[in-house]
Amino acid sequence: MKNRDKVRHISRVLKEGGVVLLPTDTVYGIFTCYRNEKGIDRIYRMKKRDSRKPLVILVHDLDAVWDLADRDEKTELLCREYWPGATTLVMNARNGESIGLRMPDEETLLEIIRETGPLCATSANLSGQSAPASLEDVSPYIREACDLEADFGNTPSGVPSKVIDIREKIKVLRK
Repeated sequence: MKNRDKVRHISRVLKEGGVVLLPTDTVYGIFTCYRNEKGIDRIYRMKKRDSRKPLVILVHDLDAVWDLADRDEKTELLCREYWPGATTLVMNARNGESIGLRMPDEETLLEIIRETGPLCATSANLSGQSAPASLEDVSPYIREACDLEADFGNTPSGVPSKVIDIREKIKVLRK
């Protein structure tokens, strides 16, 4: 399947409410569309993840950030400094809460996000286990629970994203 066809197919599965397993620039992840409550619930159940731990939202450009988060000079500067790349920034959401956003440095994934809009994402492991650096590292349980899995021919770094809270003072939550 050609790359463009693969992007369309993955995007269609996501838009139809699916949960997919894909590589990022960091580790293999599980994804669903940002507003897909059923898909989000499936991800929490398949990972056995505490529902109080939020998922990261992946975006493809800064305009998508401002649809979800408050825009100010510091936030915009830090987004431009860290993205695209392996850093999740926790910022003030437009709804008054907080939100963790990231723009990955993986072109095929960015193409998918351009087609679908923001994606909820988390590493493709059971909670408490190591994040998978290859498709072979993903638990058979997770692989079977996803509607689709794809490999872009790249190898993620194997290191989960750094997480930095930028809401007030800049604070590293995960190195």
